[in-house]
Amino acid sequence: MVFKGKSCKGGKFVKERLSIMLCCSATGEKLKQLVIGNVARPCAFKQNNVTPENLPVTWKHNKKAWMTTVVFEDWVNQLNETMKKNKRRIIPFVDNATSHVVSKKLSNVHVKFLPPHLSELQPFDQGIIQAMKANYRKSMLQSLLAAIGKFNPETKFAKSVTVFDATWWISSAWNNVREETILKCFRQAGFASPETDLQEQEDSTSESGLVSALPEALQFEVASEDDILENEAIFLCMKTSHPLLRAFWKT
Repeated sequence: MVFKGKSCKGGKFVKERLSIMLCCSATGEKLKQLVIGNVARPCAFKQNNVTPENLPVTWKHNKKAWMTTVVFEDWVNQLNETMKKNKRRIIPFVDNATSHVVSKKLSNVHVKFLPPHLSELQPFDQGIIQAMKANYRKSMLQSLLAAIGKFNPETKFAKSVTVFDATWWISSAWNNVREETILKCFRQAGFASPETDLQEQEDSTSESGLVSALPEALQFEVASEDDILENEAIFLCMKTSHPLLRAFWKT
């Protein structure tokens, strides 16, 4: 309920945090969000009679609610198993955070790390995260309006928001990010247009066809790999945002 740069008033500073990892492809496909909290099953989950398995997101936890090597590797391994069952092979492009580590070669997921300090190559920085934040804030404000007669002033509403509420708002916000927004952001980051080049790659198994869809800054690194993927030219990009202030995105 407070804009960035302004001081919070009317209560204690909330210490609960959530970290979120997003993943989507250059063709607009979105994977379920990974949400990291402080505990395995928050009180709000128990009060609403839900378990992490019933959530619309993938729930993980650790003491600081941060992305860790263990959490990331577990997520990548699960993604590999999913792609293996679906007979798909993909290249996830990941920012080079220290927690993003893959200790073994996977059969269907070939992780590549983006160069440091080049946000212009990250599709999420071109507007995808901004779009999700806007959708999240919209859900929060709709909940505030629905409870306008119950909470006065609005600071009481802020105190009533739980991790359970935030989790569902996160899911809704991500689901409502439009495919057109994702495609536009990938193009702005220098990836090939999904309507043209990526379509042509579906009928080609050559290395040059796969590499041509990438920004020039990534082509040499990927093209020099012996294990370049031959079956599917879907490029995924992930971004970890942490920490988040309880249920609220700071603008």
